Amino acid sequence: IRKGRDGLHYSNSRTVRLKPKVRASGPANVAKIELFVSEDGGETWNLHSSIDDQEKIFSFVAAQDGRYLFCTVATDSVGHSEEAPTKMDDAELDVIIDTEAPDSLLTAPAWNLRPGPGTSSVCSGRPPMLASSTMCS
Repeated sequence: IRKGRDGLHYSNSRTVRLKPKVRASGPANVAKIELFVSEDGGETWNLHSSIDDQEKIFSFVAAQDGRYLFCTVATDSVGHSEEAPTKMDDAELDVIIDTEAPDSLLTAPAWNLRPGPGTSSVCSGRPPMLASSTMCS
């Protein structure tokens, strides 16, 4: 994953590995971390997976290219938990997954298609350097 100038993150792979940073706010240790994912801009969130305090990385495999929002929810060993995400602002990471190479096409400018003075209809659509050649007299 790389961060773009627009603040979004980009991946050219559908497999994304995420490493959460967790801080316990009290004396109880973090017992589990859940990964929630939204594929519709934060309208709905789905629990993807959870890891315990020994595991360090989530692995997410996207079914298709697109924009994915991610949010983690930590629960400590006595059951205190963060709130599950409900809106786009809850996203901790915004990733665009794009596995397809772009297409490019080089085109030439359109030339005058109507015959002008001194040109035949065959040469009127050609670039000026060809229209003045002996082939177009």
